[in-house]
Amino acid sequence: MILAIDIGGTSIKLGLFADFETESLIAKESFPVSGGFESDLEVIASFCTKHAGSVDKITETIIAFPGVVDSAYNVIFVSNIKGWNGRNLKSQFSKSFAKSSFHLIHDVEAAALSDLDLVNLREFAFVIWGTGVGASIVKVVGGKYKIFRSELGFHKIRKEVLHGEKIEPGYLEYFTGGGAIEKRFSKSAKDLNESEWADVLDKLSDGLSNLVAMHFSEKLVFGGGVILNQLDKLPILEQKVNEKVIDSFTGKIKLSIAKHGADAGLYGCLYYLKLRKADKIWD
Repeated sequence: MILAIDIGGTSIKLGLFADFETESLIAKESFPVSGGFESDLEVIASFCTKHAGSVDKITETIIAFPGVVDSAYNVIFVSNIKGWNGRNLKSQFSKSFAKSSFHLIHDVEAAALSDLDLVNLREFAFVIWGTGVGASIVKVVGGKYKIFRSELGFHKIRKEVLHGEKIEPGYLEYFTGGGAIEKRFSKSAKDLNESEWADVLDKLSDGLSNLVAMHFSEKLVFGGGVILNQLDKLPILEQKVNEKVIDSFTGKIKLSIAKHGADAGLYGCLYYLKLRKADKIWD
């Protein structure tokens, strides 16, 4: 069985699959981010025992991770699960899942893979708009998929911004990420008024139009809690992006929602393993 773990800004999603096909999903659950490594690992192991009968039934474990990890799988930095900082993920998970091989992929890259058409090769940009903002560019190189991660959220679009008493660089994420929206407006994205939404969408479209200009992508696929809970904002954002893109070097930019929605990370983990097995992805 395959265990997929998708770590988000506010929750950790778990998916258990019988094989590499999406239809083989046995169970999925999510639980709030606790920040404590041992407690999170216990919940993950309990999920496997509940739905697989034993952790020994897990043959593949893959994590879609939102932080910085070195080549030895040591966590250098992750913001939302502080207790995971400094941990060696491979050694820790190998103790709890002794009969499972271990894999790691960046969360934005995993989400991007969830939207691949595994029959017809294509290229597109995948944007996560949730607690933070991130992006990956999926291209075909030598007949294999290659993922280019873009730190879109840390693309500077304005001068410094004041968050509380702290002055932060004018990064896209500090203006448009779900966490930053709550700091800026003292309310969640769903409660923004029309004027506030206009400000957020205008700034996000600045970053997206630059992403398109740099990577010549005519298709932007979206996942993440902010946009999935405000689908009516997608056509407005599409219009704003197209107003800012130079027509001479690209056609009309199309924005769409990830076909697996909030579960994009889980299915992306599965697709990653499937593509690796078929030697269709560049690691």
